[in-house]
Amino acid sequence: MSLGVPVTIANDGNARGVEQEMATSRLGKWWPFSRAYEAPMLNRDAAYVIEDAVARFGDERLRQMANTTRRYLREAREQLALPHLDTGNVLVQFQGLHRSARRERQDMSLSALTLVIIHLRAETHAEECAPARQAIARFVEEWSSPDEDDAPTGLSDRLEA
Repeated sequence: MSLGVPVTIANDGNARGVEQEMATSRLGKWWPFSRAYEAPMLNRDAAYVIEDAVARFGDERLRQMANTTRRYLREAREQLALPHLDTGNVLVQFQGLHRSARRERQDMSLSALTLVIIHLRAETHAEECAPARQAIARFVEEWSSPDEDDAPTGLSDRLEA
């Protein structure tokens, strides 16, 4: 069955539409929505968010941010273990929380959620984004307090519904 769209077969054997082939050839691997562009961006952004937080927040706020990040990452892992949710679903939920934190001007929560979103997106890139995941892990390890109450964030109830 033909849809009337010209198709070319790429070197990797995948069929692509002419428009996609033209966009790839003109813009190359640095097209803003390509995986090759996203990986260095995530590595850079993770380092920037952490540096900015260390410069702006005091020790207590950094501890709160690290604990919040740790709780949200644990919540994300629990959600990813559910059979009906994938990274895209979980990412949308955290992006909604991110928008709420930005609207309410909650800087510490906004930074924590930014790190969680970067971590979730970095997991899809495997080794290319190892520096981003390692920077986030180091930040959480350095600043989180082990005696912090591990109360649930309330996200799992919303996602299971």
